[in-house]
Amino acid sequence: MATANDKQVGGLHYRSELQHWDLIEENGIGYLEGCATKYVTRWRKKNGRQDLEKALHYTDKLIELTKAGLRGPRGHVDDATMERFAKANGLTEIETTIVKFLVQWEDLTQLLLAKLALKELIEEVEKHEPEKRT
Repeated sequence: MATANDKQVGGLHYRSELQHWDLIEENGIGYLEGCATKYVTRWRKKNGRQDLEKALHYTDKLIELTKAGLRGPRGHVDDATMERFAKANGLTEIETTIVKFLVQWEDLTQLLLAKLALKELIEEVEKHEPEKRT
């Protein structure tokens, strides 16, 4: 019998041995982390720099809520699963680092490091795609 993982609506950007939604749901990761990591995982296959900017926006919201004392970590992805996910989805080192910070964070410092790495990745993309600014 076919599963939801067997179906892709609108492209092939989520096809992998370990799909993003499985990583998030199986590890109890929060909504904001899930959205941010979704955009980091798919940006090269779908909407380019705009997806990275969306990831940054979700990360900013998570930081804002954490600073206000309204949010703490939810769930946790172990290193072995994280490495399997990165490999299955063809993540680069910086993409893996960003996703790792967001699914393993325990304090505000890790979220700020994820934000910094996202900004660096966006700046790198801008160097190669300056005409695609949004």
